[in-house]
Amino acid sequence: MPWFSCIAQNRLTVRGNSSQGYKADCKIAIRIFVVWRMKELIEKSIDRLKLASDISLKHYNKPLVCEYSGGKDSDVLLKLFRMSGIPFEVHNSHTTVDAPQTIRHIKNTFPELTDKGIKCEIDYHVQENGNRLTMWNLIPRKLMPPTRIVRYCCSELKEGGNSNRMIATGVRWAESSKRSNRSPFEVLGQTASKSIGVSDEKMLITDNGDTRRLFENCQMKAKTVVNPIIDWTDQNIWQFIGEKNIQVCELYQCGYDRLGCLGCPLASKRQREKEMYDFPKYKQAYIHSFDRMIEERKRRGKDTKWSCGKEVYLWWMQDNNVVGQMELSDFIGSTSQIIDYATKSENNTFIICTEMGVFYELHQKNPEKKFYSVGHRQFCPNMKMVRLEGVKEALETMQPEVNLDEEMRQKAALPLEKMLKLAAR
Repeated sequence: MPWFSCIAQNRLTVRGNSSQGYKADCKIAIRIFVVWRMKELIEKSIDRLKLASDISLKHYNKPLVCEYSGGKDSDVLLKLFRMSGIPFEVHNSHTTVDAPQTIRHIKNTFPELTDKGIKCEIDYHVQENGNRLTMWNLIPRKLMPPTRIVRYCCSELKEGGNSNRMIATGVRWAESSKRSNRSPFEVLGQTASKSIGVSDEKMLITDNGDTRRLFENCQMKAKTVVNPIIDWTDQNIWQFIGEKNIQVCELYQCGYDRLGCLGCPLASKRQREKEMYDFPKYKQAYIHSFDRMIEERKRRGKDTKWSCGKEVYLWWMQDNNVVGQMELSDFIGSTSQIIDYATKSENNTFIICTEMGVFYELHQKNPEKKFYSVGHRQFCPNMKMVRLEGVKEALETMQPEVNLDEEMRQKAALPLEKMLKLAAR
């Protein structure tokens, strides 16, 4: 009689009476473990959705919103919504750079939902003058291409909708290292320092915790978010799709493992080249936008090292496109110099590429001016760990003590000395 057990901490123990029996038992046990793990993930994700739904109805008096992009994670999220039995709405941000197949998949999915009484909305972003906002008129307006450092496209074309609502996203830890610091429950403030993340333990277990009460009461001031499938792996996603017979976008059968904006600078060079090869009209649209960007820079009296949009495109498509990005800046300096420059400048709008902490002083000194960050989470997590109490204790006790060998000390001193020289200018 074979014996096996699945342990809650994702560990597996298998025993058999023979070598062949052991192998057979392993296959059975692994299969049972996979099924059990999948069941656990589904139940936890639905629990997150139900709690988020309660918060949304209680504080916003509106159903929870499912952010739907047309990718596989969105399809899984949508299925979990329907399994949960909670009321919900579906929202899609039209980025204008999604593949035609992705757009078609979205438009095929929405009628089925609306027939069942589920509200579906596509957000077509609009400029201040009332005209449609697209990637193609955004690039000339920003005077530079979207890059890994300056990702204005996300804030302008993806993240602007559903203010004062609670939303559910398909964000997962497995997608990238940058998303590994995300939480199942989040309150997104204007800056990362004003945002909070809450774990399952504080939301699903305790009803009266201070953090949970803080989260539930952060209404009408910021967007609140639940990430139900944050702990799912790619294998979990595809397993669920297969078991539930979920129809996904046809691009997954054409060599694509992730969908998103075509030409996204965060993707690899190989991925971007494939996208531009498969969708040549988008390549031409980017080149044309870069041409208009150069014209606009010249019209405003700004220098440019490119003679045409094709040259910009070739630079933009490089795998490491950090080199040369700084040349697009109007000013480069220390934190104090940035504040001084913005304060003295006659301009009213700025894109700032530095730690989010500087934004407070910028707003204090320039309440009439607008300041935009280049990314959603533009902050140093180590700096956020420094507290006045800790500094006071360190000065009083001279602890903790850090010992460096002389060679390392000299290397560490170089950036500090350079910083002081720049500050003294």
